[in-house]
Amino acid sequence: MNSHQGDSEIPLEQVYSESPVSTDPNVHIKAVKGLIESGVTIVTIHTGQADQKRVIQFYSKEVLPKTKSEQNYWLAEFPPLEKVSGGSK
Repeated sequence: MNSHQGDSEIPLEQVYSESPVSTDPNVHIKAVKGLIESGVTIVTIHTGQADQKRVIQFYSKEVLPKTKSEQNYWLAEFPPLEKVSGGSK
């Protein structure tokens, strides 16, 4: 590793500290609600998980229904899982 490369690396702990990283839906619900309450009008969910189908199921069943209110709504629904996984089983 050269000296410039070492200066640009960020420890994973620092990256994680700025995002909700948990299998507990309440952690994600709190993060999304916090963004909405702060005035954010668009929330983009990003994950590095290989199993995108599982993430979509988690958010659609455990997180998004608990963040809806009269003041906000989700503009887009998730696509059918068959389209996400590349076909039905």
